[in-house]
Amino acid sequence: MKFDHLFAAAESKHSDRPHETLEPLSNALGIKIQSQFDLSEPQDLADKVRRSYGGETVLICWHHGAIPDLLKAFGAHPKELLPRGKWPDDVFGWLIVLRYDQVGRLSAHVYNESLTPEDPKHPPPSQQGGSIRKIGIRSVLILNGADVCQEELEIALQAVDVIRG
Repeated sequence: MKFDHLFAAAESKHSDRPHETLEPLSNALGIKIQSQFDLSEPQDLADKVRRSYGGETVLICWHHGAIPDLLKAFGAHPKELLPRGKWPDDVFGWLIVLRYDQVGRLSAHVYNESLTPEDPKHPPPSQQGGSIRKIGIRSVLILNGADVCQEELEIALQAVDVIRG
C-alpha cells in the first residue's frame, strides 16, 4: 500500500505526539506531514480530504479522545466502532480503516494490532475477520497518537504493508 498524504493533529501546548508518531514514516517516504488542523477542526480536515484527495490513501494520527469527532466528520459512527463511542484510555494498538467505494459508500473497521499486553483484553466492537492488506484506494486510516508512538507506527507500517521506494 502506498500512502499519498499524512495528517497529524496540530501541536497543542500539551502534546505533539501525533506529529512525532508520523515523523519516521514521513522521513522514510518523503511525504510532508500536514498538521494545520487542531482537535477542534475535525470537520475541516474531513472536508479537505474529501475535496482534495479523492482516490488517494490518507493516514491520520489524532489524539485518542478526539477520534470519535473525527470519525463523525468522515461519516462513520463512533458507537458502532468504539466501546460506548469512545476510544479507551488504556488501548494503544487499534487502527481504524475507513474505506470509500467508487460512489462514496463507507465501510469502517477497527483492527487490534495488540501493541501492549493489555490490548488483547480490549477487542474493538467492530473487530471483523479479514486482512488489513485488502485496503483499497480512497482509504483513510486513523491511529492514536497518544502514548506508544514508535511501536504503534511500526505496527501500522507492518499492518498496511508499506513498500518504501
